Amino acid sequence: YDVNSYPTFLFLDAEGNRVHQTCGRKEATAFMKDGKDALVPETQLITFQRKYDKGGEMEFAFLKTYAEMLSNAGMNAAQIMDVLVSHHSATDLLNKEDFYLLSEFAELGNKPYGFIQQYREKYEGMVGATEYKNFIHGIYLSEATRTAKNKTPDEFDKAKEQVLISNIETSAELIAH
Repeated sequence: YDVNSYPTFLFLDAEGNRVHQTCGRKEATAFMKDGKDALVPETQLITFQRKYDKGGEMEFAFLKTYAEMLSNAGMNAAQIMDVLVSHHSATDLLNKEDFYLLSEFAELGNKPYGFIQQYREKYEGMVGATEYKNFIHGIYLSEATRTAKNKTPDEFDKAKEQVLISNIETSAELIAH
């Protein structure tokens, strides 16, 4: 069933096929909602996967819900977020709620990250300069950790260069760490 985190809750049909999945510790009401969603075909993760895999469903609300479902299931939603950013206008995504959604999936160089950087001033106005700076720091620290563990010294130098060109006031401080 491709379980990657603990706890993972699998909801199976009578044949043992996964129809829905969620992860993480939850309050009872949230867990009950997950169970109810698993009972209704229109709200099951498998239904969203099938609609997306058919290639026809690109509506903003659908992609946003599907990405959130994948994230809640402990599954990778990066591809869905790339499609969301690519296929929808900036006005759809320029709000505080979607800043947090995009930031959940942002990694150095991907489309959610690029979008957030492109609209830096607008997002800073929504969430505040400090919170925006903390978001950028988190992205760079995650990339630095990933790069230091898995990549060559040249790739690490390239990641450092990305930090410096970000125009974040504390870029040099990040590089020093």
